[in-house]
Amino acid sequence: MKKVIIVTVILLLASCNDKIAGTLGSGSIYEFKCSEEKLNICLNKFKESSKHLAIPEKWKKYDNWDEIGYGFLEGKVFYLKGNKDFEEEMYYVTVLGSSPKLKNIASISIRSVFRITEGTPRWLYLDDLSKSEAKEIEDRFQKIILNKMIKSDCNCNTYIIKLKRY
Repeated sequence: MKKVIIVTVILLLASCNDKIAGTLGSGSIYEFKCSEEKLNICLNKFKESSKHLAIPEKWKKYDNWDEIGYGFLEGKVFYLKGNKDFEEEMYYVTVLGSSPKLKNIASISIRSVFRITEGTPRWLYLDDLSKSEAKEIEDRFQKIILNKMIKSDCNCNTYIIKLKRY
């Protein structure tokens, strides 16, 4: 009986972890005045035409979202090479579902950030980072991805930001 109680307590504690399979993080929400379908098309076209955002061979194995059960989200991974201001990183971005009543409103959010942290490659939630790091990532995402995407051949050409309070 003691073993059953110990196992039950361990399972209960493990199930309380909010970072297990089935949950993803989320940053600020970027709301566009277009359908989810059009926003997915814009993101795909922009990603295909922006070769500098393509995942390098050395990091392709970390784009395994489909394999771990998140394929249904149709997420996109954008690679940022890095420079003197920031390390190289990748963003896992998804279009968020909206109410059926809001057919011409679609939103996207950064769900996870990939970095080499203390020599270990890993996906992180924005909540895992300091407030200033999370804000810098959101700012880069807007500047390097969103603002350039809306200037490209895209029907979703404006957005509003629903800020996450870190």
